[in-house]
Amino acid sequence: MSNSTQNGKVRTFEPGHLCTKMKDDFDNLLYDSNILSENFILLKEEIFEINREKEKLHVLNDKYLQTIHELHKSHFRMSEQQKILDEKNLKNHSSERSETQDKNVILKIKIDNFKKKK
Repeated sequence: MSNSTQNGKVRTFEPGHLCTKMKDDFDNLLYDSNILSENFILLKEEIFEINREKEKLHVLNDKYLQTIHELHKSHFRMSEQQKILDEKNLKNHSSERSETQDKNVILKIKIDNFKKKK
């Protein structure tokens, strides 16, 4: 409360409705500001946790991609080795088959000769 003198008259100011409303509005703004600050801090912590989890997942994803890449390379090498083995087996099988056919022919001739002798 303040007193003011002007032209010899004294005026007394008492907090009026406007001052009370301004005080209430300021208190409400301060309260809202505190709530927003708390929410900001919580969201900031949540973002930090999300970013940390994202980084962990990124590292894990890189490991998985590396594993997949290694598996592809291994598969390719094994396919090449299997192809070489199959070719060798085919050659061996072909030569064995040829030998078996030759033996069969010889045996047939011997059987025919044996039959003729009887």
